[in-house]
Amino acid sequence: MTGRRRSIPWDEEGFLAAFARWQDLVATPPASRRANPMASYFVERYGRTRGLAHFTRWLKIGDFLARHIVRLQREGLVWATADGALEMREDLITALCRVPPRLNRLVLADVLARVRPPQSRPHPRPRSHPRSRSPRREVDR
Repeated sequence: MTGRRRSIPWDEEGFLAAFARWQDLVATPPASRRANPMASYFVERYGRTRGLAHFTRWLKIGDFLARHIVRLQREGLVWATADGALEMREDLITALCRVPPRLNRLVLADVLARVRPPQSRPHPRPRSHPRSRSPRREVDR
């Protein structure tokens, strides 16, 4: 019987170091890069087993940013500097490092809940009839 896989915990320092390395790699010409330099970076830093787990987390964060970059920019969580570098708010970095993935992905609602604590909202008026849910409703994955 196998145990449930858990995500490897990240800290902000490790994320910022990897992010700086990634920005350096993007700036280097493709001809001088090694094959999969970020995977090599994580294996060198953390060892093979933990390094590959960190690399997997890095890919999930990259996938999340690619899927939600427009929304994150609109929210003021991500922006480009004058020289074209990507900058992020510190609490977004913390959320990306600590939110556990669901169905092998980071979910926007989970990340935003970590970035901004839920605000107290007045309860909506009760409806006279309950709203039925469509079995094919849109879900952020």
